[in-house]
Amino acid sequence: MWEFLNKTDLTLSYSDANEEKEETQTKSYSYTKVWPDINSTFYGIEDLAKIFVKKQDHITDTKLNLIYSYKTTEVKKISFERNIIHKEILSFSLFKNYNILSSYENNFYDKYSYLLNLIIATSKTDIFGLQVGLPFFGQRLTPKYEYKKEYSEDARRLPTKDLTTHTFAVSHYMDIVPNQGINIFGKILSLQNRLRVNSTLQYIRRESSIDIGKTNTDQVSISSKADYDISKYINISLGLGFDINNNRVTKTETNYSYYINGQVIIRF
Repeated sequence: MWEFLNKTDLTLSYSDANEEKEETQTKSYSYTKVWPDINSTFYGIEDLAKIFVKKQDHITDTKLNLIYSYKTTEVKKISFERNIIHKEILSFSLFKNYNILSSYENNFYDKYSYLLNLIIATSKTDIFGLQVGLPFFGQRLTPKYEYKKEYSEDARRLPTKDLTTHTFAVSHYMDIVPNQGINIFGKILSLQNRLRVNSTLQYIRRESSIDIGKTNTDQVSISSKADYDISKYINISLGLGFDINNNRVTKTETNYSYYINGQVIIRF
């Protein structure tokens, strides 16, 4: 039941650095410290379900990654900065065919001025993500969603950034291995014939009350890359993509782009 504790990885680190520099005949001294800096990973958390259910095989391959970092930077008699990062990533398999991954991240930053005796900058970012990998006619389909909120203030407590981003995406992975060859002058050349295609359709919506003319956009992108192994000696890859960025406020800022690339690899 508590076997998952034996599968736990824990990394705890500490670092600091002193820097002295001189610009325009003015010296400055800074001290940077990162403590605590924790990165821990827990495996097999599904074993806890055995407390309530003796036989549990619906949820497998669980992994929980926890990250916490506290960083400070002080410039002597000038400023003091803090940067705090907290992140959680949970992944597991459901009914053996569905791979689920969720994540949450919180970043906080502030800067205090000794000269002005006040906090001159503050920012925070929250990110939540969820994706589900599922079987799709023998291939893999992965819908994804991410919510991101960015906010910052200046010394007057007036917002300098207030941006909300929603990202929706669907990825499709196809892996085909047909058993056949090609006929060349009456002779059959056996081929490895493995085709891998990874395609993504993505929609990003940005909303902001600051710098309205540039930050309120809808972006749609489509990309695909195909790798074809003709044999163990020859590989062909082809990539293409299209992207359109629609500005909902300033139509003249709307733009689009596209690309096509390819390569042939011959091994001797």
